[in-house]
Amino acid sequence: MRLQCVSICLVLYCLLVAEPSAAVPDDPSFEGVPLSSWLLRLSADGAVTRARDAVRSIEVKAIPLLRAYLEAKDSWIRVKAKSLIRESKVQDWLPPSALDRKRMARLGYDAFDLSIARGLVSQLDDTNLIYGDGDRVYEVTKDLERIGSEAIPALVEGLENDSAFVRYHSCFCLGHYISLRDRSAVEGLAARMNDSSQFVRIRAAIALGQIKQEPSVSVPALSEGLIDESLTVRYHSARALASFEANAQPALGCIHAALESLKNRPAERTQGGVLRDVSEAELRQVLRLAARKIRDGAE
Repeated sequence: MRLQCVSICLVLYCLLVAEPSAAVPDDPSFEGVPLSSWLLRLSADGAVTRARDAVRSIEVKAIPLLRAYLEAKDSWIRVKAKSLIRESKVQDWLPPSALDRKRMARLGYDAFDLSIARGLVSQLDDTNLIYGDGDRVYEVTKDLERIGSEAIPALVEGLENDSAFVRYHSCFCLGHYISLRDRSAVEGLAARMNDSSQFVRIRAAIALGQIKQEPSVSVPALSEGLIDESLTVRYHSARALASFEANAQPALGCIHAALESLKNRPAERTQGGVLRDVSEAELRQVLRLAARKIRDGAE
């Protein structure tokens, strides 16, 4: 009977190991040890310096495997085996569960440093300005978000990049992802309100409204956005100012002036690009809403 149980366990183990997996990424090595093994060591003790150094040394080549681990799902075979096999020693023979692999991936991203984040920022030079799951540039932005605070300085540097696309996607990362929102990015984002690309200006305005820090820097920059040649920049500048509420009181005069300018000299609508066109009626509505929120916040 015991031999039968062992045989069943071995069969299950073989099924688990041999189970096909779609698009299995490479498992790069450091000092002859594959990344998956280094991640196991890191998972066993997250403070293992040698394992962290190994992950850093593999650099961006580690990312495909880390992404795959984050998306891992247990097969029905593994779930069944887990429920049938009670002995902990036998369970240790099984490959890491999806939950274990997700944890290993997070520890792998935590091991990344500024130099790796800079390498990822350089990959933001992509003409695709509309984000969606599976898009190459969107996946890179998510990698930066997973790295967390270590990626912020690299993204702030990205705001000064020669490529408008890198500047655009850097603005997106710094505003969209909560873990990357930081007051240290405000000055750079405010400078991008004068960017030569209207799409960068749009993303900079949105990011400033999402971060909602340093009003002494953000509010003047967004006030300048209210007289931008692009209606869409004006629209998102007004929305961002509204998020500052009472702290945006110095912008009230600019908001009223922007409303008056719509009566006397309508601006041209933005054509195409990442964001839909904004009509004059929509802009007028958001300007009034911003003025009301700022006044209400001051009371």
